Amino acid sequence: MIGMLKRVFDLEKIDIECKQCKSMIDTTYVFCPKCQHPTEKYGEPIDYGKKFTQLTIIFGGIFTVGVCGYLMINTLTIKIATSNNLTKNQQNNSEQCIGVGSENCLDKVRLNFENSNKTILGEEYLGNGNFGITFIDRNRPGSYSANVSTDCNCAISNIVIQTVN
Repeated sequence: MIGMLKRVFDLEKIDIECKQCKSMIDTTYVFCPKCQHPTEKYGEPIDYGKKFTQLTIIFGGIFTVGVCGYLMINTLTIKIATSNNLTKNQQNNSEQCIGVGSENCLDKVRLNFENSNKTILGEEYLGNGNFGITFIDRNRPGSYSANVSTDCNCAISNIVIQTVN
């Protein structure tokens, strides 16, 4: 692999002797840098296939790096923009939310209890965004009652739990 890259990009340095001044020069020179005498490379046709391969590899690498950079920046921008929009929406919802929840919030309150490993025995809307929930905890013995307060977005703002005797 390294040998191939050296051949493609002319990285193999072979020294030749100038016929005029007898100094050692690199084969990439067409004229001797000391005496300006033509070297063995003078008059050789240019290998355009090799030059095209070199340019294809170089520009292909630049293109690949550019596309990867663009995609990473674009993806990061989308994530940042999305998270900014979400926080703005949450701020707008909290600013517009004035007051307490209604009877329609019962499903969200019920879901919150069920997700916390509790079994609801009874539920009722008490008014002013308050709900009375009687439940059992699957991890502890006994039954409990909870007074749950919600805001107008049905988010739970306060929970008071008591043991039922």
